[in-house]
Amino acid sequence: MKFIQSDLQKNNLAKTFWDIGKVILTILVLYPIAKDTVHVIDIFIGVAIAILFMAIGFYIDGKGAKNE
Repeated sequence: MKFIQSDLQKNNLAKTFWDIGKVILTILVLYPIAKDTVHVIDIFIGVAIAILFMAIGFYIDGKGAKNE
């Protein structure tokens, strides 16, 4: 059973992961910088989680995998 059944579902799922990554980046990285409560470990964790979600979205979209 395929989880993603159409190109529209694939595109929407990829966009969702990409947007979640942007929200995580904003909340965990940019907000503390704006409030001057910067902790280096929080910045690294926020960037790592954001990159993970963005990479998942990039991979689902098909740009990260070879099409056979």
